Amino acid sequence: MAGSAEEFKGGLKEGIGKLVGNEKLQAKGAAEKTKGRTKRRAGGLAKEVKGTAKEAAGKMTGNIDLEYEGKAQGKAGRAQSR
Repeated sequence: MAGSAEEFKGGLKEGIGKLVGNEKLQAKGAAEKTKGRTKRRAGGLAKEVKGTAKEAAGKMTGNIDLEYEGKAQGKAGRAQSR
């Protein structure tokens, strides 16, 4: 969630910089937005990998609950990575 907040805050700074003609603020905001987006996507990738591992373990052991929990976690990670 921290990445999303940082991405949002950076977008605001970038927009305010554009609005008032402050190129330095605009550039800082764009950098902060990119950093936040990267953090958010990295967190999503970790969730996706964990979910895939859980799903595979569930399939191998015949544990349907673990399999579906892994599927759900993987989908959540893919959604966060966008």
